[in-house]
Amino acid sequence: MKLPLSRVFRIAFIIFAGILLLFANLNYNRIIKITFAASGKKVINISSRNFSSLDFAGDELDLEFVIYGNELSTKSKSNTRRKEEMVTTLLQNDSRILNYIRKNHLFPPSTKEYNLRKPGVGETDLDTGLTTVIKELLGDKKNGFFIEAGSNDGEHISSTLGFEKFRSWRGLCVEASPALQSRWRSKNRKAWLANVCLSPKSWPVWTNFLHRDDYSVGSKLGDPEDIVDEVGNWTHYNVPCFPIFSILSALNVKEVDYFNLDVEGVEEEVLRTIPFNEILIRTISVEFHRNADDSARKTVQDFMTGKGYQTVYIKNADYIFAHNSIAPQK
Repeated sequence: MKLPLSRVFRIAFIIFAGILLLFANLNYNRIIKITFAASGKKVINISSRNFSSLDFAGDELDLEFVIYGNELSTKSKSNTRRKEEMVTTLLQNDSRILNYIRKNHLFPPSTKEYNLRKPGVGETDLDTGLTTVIKELLGDKKNGFFIEAGSNDGEHISSTLGFEKFRSWRGLCVEASPALQSRWRSKNRKAWLANVCLSPKSWPVWTNFLHRDDYSVGSKLGDPEDIVDEVGNWTHYNVPCFPIFSILSALNVKEVDYFNLDVEGVEEEVLRTIPFNEILIRTISVEFHRNADDSARKTVQDFMTGKGYQTVYIKNADYIFAHNSIAPQK
């Protein structure tokens, strides 16, 4: 029996569409490898490793946080429901946000012995220009509380390990890169880990995160097009971001002695989310992104001055702000 040509075409089209759909499903939520040649040309290849919690949605992120029922949840922007409430209307310390953070994104301090690359490192070896100034401002305080946003692997170029190991400080480390989070946890730090990024908004969001495979410090937020000037192999992730005040509220922390902020270009936005009238942060160090010009830095300085801080240290991209209650008298 000979099939009509039109029917053959229809069958062929259905088979072809089915193959495309199968391919799309197989590759959904996989890590995208982004390689930049020296010329700046972008080459994207899909890896064979599948991470069900990750999604690549091109230039725009198709994920958002919503309140459904009495819980915070994630959905595709294109998948709407009638009873959802947008998180932009919520207070940063709304119990539904705090419960979500506690349940999904906070790892408690380790009770095991440190597992450091350099186990015999001394306190002076861990001092940097920043930590030396912070110690002086705080009177060499013991049993303080720190935040390190952009904490890398928990040891390499850490600004807080010395306070924790030799001054008995507690603290919170924030690291958005999935590649670095596992390394951080292997160090057995005595601090909390939040495996998120800090939101540049006053509510939870999802954002792009890029991690350069051959250079662990080279992680940054943004879209793939933002790193055309960077040579190397990058992994693209989608990561959840929460306001720092939400994370601290989930831990019931109301006072912070030292906040080290290194968030690759959204420093001002993160600082503007903090309700400084509801939490006391005594010292803040900011490492500005290399693309931040003098005007952007001056804007942050003016903002911090308006919130009751003095600029007490400037060296290259590093700035330290001290609360008026502890800043040196002029």
